Amino acid sequence: MTQGFTLFPGNKALEMTERPDLARESAHAIGEELLAVGINMNLAPVVDVNINPKNFVIGTRSFSDNPEVVILFGEQALEGYRQAGVISCLKHFPEHGDVEIDSHKDLPVIFKSVEELQKIELLPFAVLAKEAVTIMTAHLFVPALDPDHCSMLSKITLDYLRNQIGFEGIILSDSLMMEGVLKRCGGDVDEAALQAFNAGKNKQISEDAVNRSVERILTLKEKYLYVTPPRIKKIEHQKLALKTITLLARSRLPLLGPFATGRTIKSKEEGTSNHQNFPLSLRFFRN
Repeated sequence: MTQGFTLFPGNKALEMTERPDLARESAHAIGEELLAVGINMNLAPVVDVNINPKNFVIGTRSFSDNPEVVILFGEQALEGYRQAGVISCLKHFPEHGDVEIDSHKDLPVIFKSVEELQKIELLPFAVLAKEAVTIMTAHLFVPALDPDHCSMLSKITLDYLRNQIGFEGIILSDSLMMEGVLKRCGGDVDEAALQAFNAGKNKQISEDAVNRSVERILTLKEKYLYVTPPRIKKIEHQKLALKTITLLARSRLPLLGPFATGRTIKSKEEGTSNHQNFPLSLRFFRN
């Protein structure tokens, strides 16, 4: 959604400002604008550690290639959504940062040991799980966690999230329409949904499993459903977005040179600056 909404810079742009507080403020403002139109959940933030330069699936949706930086900015984003009264979602467990295959077309594979994963890929989830209310699973095949099933269809992987990491909130699957998972389910979305719910077990959904899931959902609804939408201060939100772009342009403009457009930014607080990459900051770095 763009029309009528403030267009904020994305995660990589936020990290490039070196201001984690801007991740919190941006998330809070985004949450307020979503609530104003009746949306009380945002599938964000992305906490993948983008350590593979050939990974264009995540790319600039990642805060950083450093897990500690991802944690720092991800924590602030979670707090911003919480303050706004919007349900957030950490994604994409167990981590989509070190892949080259587009999961829209096929299933990426990560050949790392659990010990290696714990140092980078799993670290943001391990640290931030206690602050999260929902976590989204990814279209990935990680043999070290489950040698037979892709992550979103894997009971072993979900048990790791529950028992080893200690996450007690709601676990969501990523889209079941992507080829990365459909190819493992005979192209049948219904079968993909069944396996995702049962986490890799080919059987009918049990009533107990449904009840446990419903209980988690109702608990979450009880906390967030009756949040009163705030009165939107659109000008303040626009100033916040502009502030982030201004900091980015001042500190990292040479890195963005190939996309220069020569557009001028005007702001009462910041003055007038010929920041050539203003549109790029919005478009290229948007989540």
